[in-house]
Order: sequence, then C-alpha cells, then structure tokens
Amino acid sequence: MSSITAQLWDTKTRTRVGEAIKHKSAISAVAFSADGQNFATTSQDNTAHLWNAQSGASIGESLKHDNWVLSVSFNADGSRLATASKDGSARLWDANSGAQFGTPMQHQGWVSCVAFSPDGSRVATGSYDKTARLWDANTCKPIGKPIEHQSFLESVTYSPDGSRIVTTTNDMTVNV
Repeated sequence: MSSITAQLWDTKTRTRVGEAIKHKSAISAVAFSADGQNFATTSQDNTAHLWNAQSGASIGESLKHDNWVLSVSFNADGSRLATASKDGSARLWDANSGAQFGTPMQHQGWVSCVAFSPDGSRVATGSYDKTARLWDANTCKPIGKPIEHQSFLESVTYSPDGSRIVTTTNDMTVNV
C-alpha cells in the first residue's frame, strides 16, 4: 500500500528529521543521491520532487510527467536523476536546477523502473512493453535493440562494474 507522505529519519537517534514530506497523491518510490545530500520522491500525482536530506526542505519545482511517476535513480555524482513513468517515458533531470535534460526516453508501455550505470554514462529502463532498454545518458538515444522479456518488467539494476544488468519481471523470473 502506498503512502501520501514520506518521512526523513535519523537512524542513530531514531528521530524524525523535519516535517513529513507530502505529495498530492501516493508516493511510489524514494532514492538518495550517492553523497547523501539530497533525495527524491516519486508520486501518483505525476511528479517527482527533490529534497534536502539534512533538513527535509523542498528543492525547486516538481519534476512533471504526464502520468504516475514510478521509479527514480540518481547518477553516481548526484548531479542528475532519472525518473520512470506510466506515461511511457523515462526522463533525465538536472538535480541542481530541476531542468529536464534531453528528450524523453520512450517505450510502448509504462516505464516501471530506471537505473543509472555506475559511471553515469548509461541508463537502463524496464517497461510493461516487456522490454528493457539501454540509453546513452548524454544524448538520451537508445543503445542497441530492446532486450525482450516474456513479461512486464518490475525492476532493473546495474552490476557494480557496469558490465551487466539484472532485470526482474512479474512472472517471477530474474534475468542477467
């Protein structure tokens, strides 16, 4: 079950940091930048949003899609983030200004998951069109052909060296 709020916590003291973070609809995903300075939330209100991890304060305007935003990932240096949406696109954003970078990376179905490669040069997406795709993070152009699956993709992640991805689908399979 999704929540309309998120809460930043101090794990040492087990106390809340700042006020609860709210969207207009259910929050679907959260992610920290690698340096721990910022985090992002995604929501069924068709937005993602950046937050300061020290105070919980909002950073800039909402990052808008045309439908629910399902997944978020930061690149390794925290300068960019990628979002995935039910609108059939993944998008790249400047984490400092909130400006969209490049053109949307399109699938034929919901884009359910997104991940940056460890070096930040590529983005992997997974979709309800039963494909995973690799994209150039500088041009937003696809790299190679779609990677076909038997079912809808639920998650995607890169290996630490960036040489492989792992995908999961809703038919209970894991693919490397």
